[in-house]
Amino acid sequence: MAKKKPRAIDVIVVGAGPAGATAALTLARAGKHVALIDSARFPRPKICAGWLGPRCVHLLDELDVNIGALRPQKITEAVFVSSDLSKTSRPMHNGELGVAVDRAAFDNHLVEVAKKAGVEFSEHSPVAALEPGESEVRVRLKDDSVVTGQYLVVATGISRNLLSGLGLRMPSDRPTTFSAHISTDAHTSSNKQSRLIAAFNASPETGCAIAIETPKAISLTLHARTDQHETVRQLVEFARGLRSTGLLQADLTQEAAKAKCMPSYPFNALEVDSHVGKRSLVIGDAGGFYSTVSHEGVFPAIWSATIAAQTIADIGPNDHAQDVLTTFDRAWRLEMADFLRPPNTDLQLLLPLIFTNQPMADRMGAAFFMGENI
Repeated sequence: MAKKKPRAIDVIVVGAGPAGATAALTLARAGKHVALIDSARFPRPKICAGWLGPRCVHLLDELDVNIGALRPQKITEAVFVSSDLSKTSRPMHNGELGVAVDRAAFDNHLVEVAKKAGVEFSEHSPVAALEPGESEVRVRLKDDSVVTGQYLVVATGISRNLLSGLGLRMPSDRPTTFSAHISTDAHTSSNKQSRLIAAFNASPETGCAIAIETPKAISLTLHARTDQHETVRQLVEFARGLRSTGLLQADLTQEAAKAKCMPSYPFNALEVDSHVGKRSLVIGDAGGFYSTVSHEGVFPAIWSATIAAQTIADIGPNDHAQDVLTTFDRAWRLEMADFLRPPNTDLQLLLPLIFTNQPMADRMGAAFFMGENI
């Protein structure tokens, strides 16, 4: 059987989550011919909280991405609780707390916006190999077809199976974080407004739990550096504690016991020496771009995508392309490091104080919602 003829593209983006779709959209608006490839069919299910922090909402506005059709629920209240749910505090805030959206619908919306900008989208197209060369990148699909482009953006989520072909070394000795998640509209919320409840362990690096309650739905998400069984068990305890303390009127323990649980965030971007491969950049979850305080991933994924897209767009016809691509490492660190890194403060000393000292609660709120370092 004759092999399919390769298709020529300016930039190939592998992975159509928030990072990949944003990179493709931004590059298309910059006049590039972009191919966006994903192994899944869209809309696809997502195992994560549908929370977009305030900085994410603002960045989407800057990108002229209107999410109004998704009917986002504005979060108007924040509650911090201790790990045993015995203490609570309410951080004061002068601005927004973000919105709750359906993540599957949100991801699909970004892809649709990218397609309208001229991006060539291929769903249900698993990639077999990434083959960077001196003057082009070849993406070989599992159906034996090949897409050829000048540059490559890798936004494949937590999967690292394809990165070895780019000559990149990502940390492999870090404890894996698992995320367990449920979302239900089967219970009538007691609130007419939306709120976010966050519970912290002794160190947010080891995990946190988030409940988002809107008038129509409730979601619970728990991140923990342990195995899948223990992560689900902790989610069940979180659901039981929310109910017994009255923080939630709905009893979600049975749903929590059946929660989907997946690996997430195997490392943080700041632990990686470089996100630049041969004619390629790695962004989003694939590069470890997430907040260690709130475990927020959508905003840093989109943020890293905009920086990567600008880096590629800045390559001139007479430039040495690889030299320009290497500037991505410095650019994202200058802009994003404070948002990504753990707080400077000893959290074992700080966390008890946020339940007895309002200024401390406010500082934690600024770190959680705005990414400000404590």
